Amino acid sequence: LVVEALKELSDVLQQLLTLSAFLPSPFSIDVLSAALEACGDASAAQCAYTTLRSNASKRTSVEMPPTVSESLVAEVQKAVQKGFLTSRSGIESDLVYAFSHERIRQSALLLIEERCRSKVGFAVGQALLRLGESGNDHLLYAGVDLLNSVPENAQKLDREAMCDVNMHAGHAATDAKAFLAAQKYFERAIKF
Repeated sequence: LVVEALKELSDVLQQLLTLSAFLPSPFSIDVLSAALEACGDASAAQCAYTTLRSNASKRTSVEMPPTVSESLVAEVQKAVQKGFLTSRSGIESDLVYAFSHERIRQSALLLIEERCRSKVGFAVGQALLRLGESGNDHLLYAGVDLLNSVPENAQKLDREAMCDVNMHAGHAATDAKAFLAAQKYFERAIKF
């Protein structure tokens, strides 16, 4: 039922919700914009887009602006008005968004064919890593978890790179006194 409701939305709104489903909750417009930019890579974005609509094969690119813009904010506000997302004030009074229910997030992920999810997840995971390197540990953990969740990602990044990102997340978790999370990242790093 939720998947059918999502399929009735515009292609752009479906793509925003689908990419948002890969993001940690809550997320900001800046984080969503970074995910869109990361998926500007033709293979990830096109893979995601072509599965959104059966007529998508007629299109050659994703028609989304690559940076934060008024149109992006307007599309996210449409999702809030339709009840798919909720908004609240975040740090520094910026708005942050979250899915209004976990079932909606799960349904948004179902809009992308399984074979394409790893490509999109890889692109979004790398974007979250880049954002996390600037000191936002929440995004760092989300990026590493997303990369770790798909075995093919270990093949896209070399084993040393996967080890490094897990070690970095482990050290960040240790500094934050999140010892169980740190243990999980260090154990994952050893596996690589």
